[in-house]
Amino acid sequence: MTAKGDVDQALELHREEMQTYEALGDQVGRANVSFNIGQICLARAMEHNDAAAFQAAYTAMAESYRILLSIGRPDGICAVGAVLGQVLAMGGQRDAVKPVLVRSRDAYRRLGQAAAAAQVVELLGQIG
Repeated sequence: MTAKGDVDQALELHREEMQTYEALGDQVGRANVSFNIGQICLARAMEHNDAAAFQAAYTAMAESYRILLSIGRPDGICAVGAVLGQVLAMGGQRDAVKPVLVRSRDAYRRLGQAAAAAQVVELLGQIG
């Protein structure tokens, strides 16, 4: 079990890091930090059944995904999209899941990562 203070400190460090990337105009850095924040919040949400942490996870991951789509980074689109698709499904946003996972699958295929693409196909099948 993770101590709340440790998680809060990690989130604060990531927020400080985000300010640096924003000042530099580094979109990839912003996307990476947003995804990391999302993962931390998702872990907190799952561990504590915390709806606010789940919403924070979704918000951060959606921002990461939006940035990656806007700059056309297939390596990020596939990885972030696979997790975001699951978050959307957990949040009951079924209509939004398929396009995200299809983009993730296609990006994995473009990168020649057939095994990862197959895992996303399996997720698509499970989610329906």
